[in-house]
Amino acid sequence: MTSKSMEEFSLRNESRLLESLPKEKGVYAIKFKKNFCRFKGKSDIMYFGSTTNENGGLRTRIRFYFHPQKGQETNIRMHEKLEHYQHHPSNFQISWFRMKGKKKNGKKDGNIKDKEKKLLNEYEEKHLELPPWNRSGRK
Repeated sequence: MTSKSMEEFSLRNESRLLESLPKEKGVYAIKFKKNFCRFKGKSDIMYFGSTTNENGGLRTRIRFYFHPQKGQETNIRMHEKLEHYQHHPSNFQISWFRMKGKKKNGKKDGNIKDKEKKLLNEYEEKHLELPPWNRSGRK
């Protein structure tokens, strides 16, 4: 995944990161600063995610990682990772693609979820496993 937009993903960079994120919907990747071994090959991708949120888009989605609420399992898990790696804050970056949510087969935002699914499928085909922070692939 290549993107013109890339920011440090860390607790110390929350304000700057959130300011830089678009309020549109989209797909994002959390990356490690260098490649690491996978079951097959190497990668820098830690996680793929997406948002179809009308109110705040990518900015709101990523804000939930910094301030998770009770019962938000993915947000809590990502926040724990941020806390665990806070002594190495520049190790992670986030990149994103803004996307329009269009109806596909009667489902709103189908193309956003399809893009995330495609990225996960391609990653799994290439490395024979999902990115380490993704628990399940095809939503």
